[in-house]
Amino acid sequence: MKVVLSVVLALFVLGCSEQKEEIENVVKTKVEEHKVEKKVEKVVQKSVEPVAKNLTEEVAKIVTAPVAQEVVIPMAKKAVAPIAKVEKPKVDGKLIFSKCIGCHGKSAELAALRKSKIIKGWSADKVVHALNGYTDGTYGGTMKGVMKSQIKSLSQDDINAVAKYISGL
Repeated sequence: MKVVLSVVLALFVLGCSEQKEEIENVVKTKVEEHKVEKKVEKVVQKSVEPVAKNLTEEVAKIVTAPVAQEVVIPMAKKAVAPIAKVEKPKVDGKLIFSKCIGCHGKSAELAALRKSKIIKGWSADKVVHALNGYTDGTYGGTMKGVMKSQIKSLSQDDINAVAKYISGL
């Protein structure tokens, strides 16, 4: 309706200009387009409403339908398989220590970068204490920052495994 009024107002303002015929054609086109849009809306609305109503009723029937327990429960019991016990993979302390060889030596016999203690002969508990201290910042001197970055990706199982390996060197 607004389109029609604005076009009529434009005609009135322009009056009897040379473009009158062109404007009349635009008005007729706009009016026809508007009529077609309204017809399409009505057709769509009339065809969608019954489908939506039927669909809603069907879904309601399915959701509220009673389920026979004697059928569902035995099927559910058969579908559940026993859970297999999963074992953790063993952590390889030697493999973890291979990252340390560059500074500590093949047998942990070197003072890393000539600044740290030689760790060969340490007990597993002492190694675990040192590595956990590097992790939380409570252990280490000048090499504290380097060691923290080296061991940040190790889990507690990794630390225990590498400590056990080092203590056996």
